[in-house]
Amino acid sequence: MEKRDGVESKILRETDITQRMTVKIQWVGEGKLLPAPIPGSEPIAIPVKDELGNDMVLRLAVRAPKDGEKSYYMKPVFMSKEWRAFVAEKNLKVGESIYLWRDRDYLRIKVRDPPRTHNLFGTNVIC
Repeated sequence: MEKRDGVESKILRETDITQRMTVKIQWVGEGKLLPAPIPGSEPIAIPVKDELGNDMVLRLAVRAPKDGEKSYYMKPVFMSKEWRAFVAEKNLKVGESIYLWRDRDYLRIKVRDPPRTHNLFGTNVIC
């Protein structure tokens, strides 16, 4: 995974393709790419636009700690139903890359090819 100009990338693994997408913990939190869900609470609906401008909603969740668990790792994931529909629509395969970045009120997502940055009137625009 790499970061470039506010763009995060991830190489998809088997679990990302067949079940749910594991989200890197560094992407989650105040002022970051994604908000931090409360462990064990309802998933957070994240509005998303793909590279074609299609709208969708992905649900971000973290598992609740188990009773008696001494150490806890907050493993954020995009829930399976919506994520799997996206994987099927884009025909994603293990080893391919996805790119994520913030664009106003949306999370933008692009598959396979990295987005380009253009300078328009002194402002960098990612597309």
